[in-house]
Amino acid sequence: DTPTDTPTDAPKDTTAPTSAADAVVEAAKEPEPHYDAVLTYFAGRGRAESIRAALSEIGLSWKHKLKTGPEFMEMKPLLAFGSLPMLEIDGLYLVQSGAILRYLARAHRLCPDTAASMWRFDALIDAAEDLRVANYKGMPAFGATADAQKNLVDVVHPRHAKQFATMLGSDAFFVDNQFSLADIAVWDALQTSWELNPCFLNAHPPLKSFIERINSRERIAAYLASDNRLAGQQPLECATEAQV
Repeated sequence: DTPTDTPTDAPKDTTAPTSAADAVVEAAKEPEPHYDAVLTYFAGRGRAESIRAALSEIGLSWKHKLKTGPEFMEMKPLLAFGSLPMLEIDGLYLVQSGAILRYLARAHRLCPDTAASMWRFDALIDAAEDLRVANYKGMPAFGATADAQKNLVDVVHPRHAKQFATMLGSDAFFVDNQFSLADIAVWDALQTSWELNPCFLNAHPPLKSFIERINSRERIAAYLASDNRLAGQQPLECATEAQV
């Protein structure tokens, strides 16, 4: 028998148009849009929210890849450090939310130049993560008891709010009074805390003004009004009772 390139029992290509009408439909289809970045995370704000806001502020086009818990467990062995979020950008697959934010800051000149100011920049991103972790420990969705929730509102939140208020002082932004992506990290952590605890910033009007200042930035405002913005947190019951 004469060998052939294609086996006679090879499956037919069912994706090809089967008629002139199908060919017209295929030709009329919109091409897949190009995105500068693809962000893989769960269907919540969490550790991806500061990255979403940073991408938007920079002006990059991006899209979600939202994963369920079982889907994450399937891909976990393939991820560096086995964690999400993951950002596909510049031909890279980046993980670790703080490192991703720093990558974007350096790539787009949204971080300071001096070693001393970079210490402040890095410290603020780490402090924002500390507050995020504290919030997780006080959330019922993560198994927090009523006592843990009350401790978050009465003890943990006031401590963190005071620390950030001291770092901000009378400035508009946290590092050299110039906008940087450290402001996005702090904004995200403060805003989540404020959602959980409506009394969180009552003693610190400058922090409220800071949040409003970030919210009003043109590209951030557009992101907040877009379908890409996912739902936030419901107030803790003990925080709601404290308002009454």
